[in-house]
Amino acid sequence: MVLATDLTEHRQLERQLIHSEKLASIGLLAAGVAHEVGNPLSAISGYAQILESGAESEAERLEYLGAILTQTGRIQKILRELLDYSRPSSGQAAELDLGETIPRTLEMIQSQKVFREVEVSFKSGRGPNLVSVNPDHLTQIIVIIAMNAAQAMAGRGRFEVALSRKPGWVVISCADTGPGVPPDIAGRLFDPFFTTKSPGEGTGLGLSICQRLVEGCQGRLEVQSPPGRGATFTVSLPESRG
Repeated sequence: MVLATDLTEHRQLERQLIHSEKLASIGLLAAGVAHEVGNPLSAISGYAQILESGAESEAERLEYLGAILTQTGRIQKILRELLDYSRPSSGQAAELDLGETIPRTLEMIQSQKVFREVEVSFKSGRGPNLVSVNPDHLTQIIVIIAMNAAQAMAGRGRFEVALSRKPGWVVISCADTGPGVPPDIAGRLFDPFFTTKSPGEGTGLGLSICQRLVEGCQGRLEVQSPPGRGATFTVSLPESRG
């Protein structure tokens, strides 16, 4: 006797859910980018108006032109990071050194308005910290956890990402100084569509999708939240031997 199950539809639905949550996070990032880009644009406009008056010395003109180039470079960098994140995933795993990859993701989210008063830090530990993972999925995991942390802290506090090693594992610890997770809901935190946010502020899919992506890498996603001491999400990924 042979029993067979066609998982095609299930896999397609899973991919759609992952993509929908990524689009939701892109929307949040885009809103922050729009706000962040406004500052250098205002500076560029101001420098251009000064240059237009024509009352500056050659040294001042060069100084203002240099400032304009700096601000346009800042805008290009912000947009490039958002575009890199929004591109469809190749689905392919790659060997990454988390000590090099995670700081780039943190740099991207720090341009968001919700992180304006959040102190973000990163501790790489002793490296290299090599894992085999889809780069796009890793970015999505960090972005979702970070955005949840910033919202839990109401945009004010500390968010610290630290790398450590256990035999056969590389561990990413993401800790915040928010109110933490009440014990009565900790067990439901990774359930699909479960959310503590107000209606319209979240889909309830983010952490569920994070868990699915981590498990797809043969890893583990856990949360520790001592009462009144914030929350720490721990992502454990199998160490790559190269």
